[in-house]
Amino acid sequence: MRVGLSAIGRCVGFGIGTLLLYSCCREVVVRSHRQIGSTFDGFIFVGRWPNNTAPSRHGTCGTVLPAKLTVGYQYVFHHRRPFDSSQFAETSLPQRLAEAGFAVTKPFDAPPGAVDISSAGPLWSVRFARDGCRGMIEHDLDPGLLSRWPPSNSNWEPADYILVLAGSCE
Repeated sequence: MRVGLSAIGRCVGFGIGTLLLYSCCREVVVRSHRQIGSTFDGFIFVGRWPNNTAPSRHGTCGTVLPAKLTVGYQYVFHHRRPFDSSQFAETSLPQRLAEAGFAVTKPFDAPPGAVDISSAGPLWSVRFARDGCRGMIEHDLDPGLLSRWPPSNSNWEPADYILVLAGSCE
């Protein structure tokens, strides 16, 4: 019975004079994946959507990354704060992609100057390839996490990390 009450306790928050219920979810931290190696180790996979569609509103609850990543979908990840996404894109991401056998074909690409956090476009992107498989990872703003509501959102980098694959990526 203590285990059940403990789990419930982690899912309930108290506001000033108001009981706020947060969705109870588990964090499924990504570990090495057979197709992309350690590229997203330490991230939380939050869902996939068909390419050329904006990801629908999603929370920070993690789910299990599919064993097979399919061309035609965008895979969306989150990361806890503190996290330096520029350092990740410039240094860690190319190293992780290389370890998985990919070559970076278009390195870290961020718009010049200050970035307006209300912009709709990706803040950076990195393209990569291996044999017949091509991919892109974009860093885009997540309006739901920017709002920091519910308050648990302040624990997360206010961004979506989006993986898109093309070609033959078996």
